[in-house]
Amino acid sequence: MKRTLEYLLFYLFLIKRDVRFFIVSKVNYLHTITFLLYLAIVLSEYIGLKQWYLFYFAALLFIVRFVIHIVSNKKLIFNKLFYFILYICAVEIAPLFILFKMMF
Repeated sequence: MKRTLEYLLFYLFLIKRDVRFFIVSKVNYLHTITFLLYLAIVLSEYIGLKQWYLFYFAALLFIVRFVIHIVSNKKLIFNKLFYFILYICAVEIAPLFILFKMMF
């Protein structure tokens, strides 16, 4: 559902061609983070680490992912800053906020 919303926003604002590299790198980094988190979960189950370590490790991975996106797509982001802020708010932050509100 989230990916469909992303593509609709890209087609709506006619920026699909400009952000193709951003989309591909975002998916690749997410797959890498998912694999690393899977390994961390398996290791924490067998070693007996606390869940807070997994939370901090996941937060660190997502922060590193965000920084790598900013650095590698600096020209695209600053040329289309309005669209980038709109994307961050609509597709990245809003679903997490909604899930948080639904949980509590």
